[in-house]
Order: sequence, then structure tokens, then C-alpha cells
Amino acid sequence: MSIASRKLQVGATVVTDFSGRITQHTITDRNGRASSQSRVLYKVEPVVPKSSGGWIDADWFESAGDNDGEQSGGVDKLEVGL
Repeated sequence: MSIASRKLQVGATVVTDFSGRITQHTITDRNGRASSQSRVLYKVEPVVPKSSGGWIDADWFESAGDNDGEQSGGVDKLEVGL
């Protein structure tokens, strides 16, 4: 979603539309040496729907602004991933 998403750390609250709808998650692990578009992968909880519980490229995420020092991403209504 943005270059800033590549700098997020474990514990940050994020949103994504990876599954076709906006869902909110917490980063639980980070791989900064990945062979992916952004070279950064995140593992999140709850698991992103349709992701099979795997690692997802950082470019799919945006800060939700809760605990990472950023302002809210302007999302009015969030569905928590199940």
C-alpha cells in the first residue's frame, strides 16, 4: 500500500484489503530479507482471510495508527479478520 508500510515493526496494528475486504491485524513476526516485491514480509494475527496463514508482502499493509506512532489511516469502518 505504501513505502511506509515496509518500516512497520512487530506489535504494530495494520489494515489490509488482501482478502477483498478491509481487515485489521497485529504484526506478530517480520522478515526483512525476503525475496518479495518489498523485500519485507509480515506474519499477522488474526490470520488474513484467504492467505492460508502464510507470510504476506509488506506492500499489502497500511498502518492503523494504534501503536506505531502514526496517525489513523482514515478507515471509517473495519471488519476484524476471522
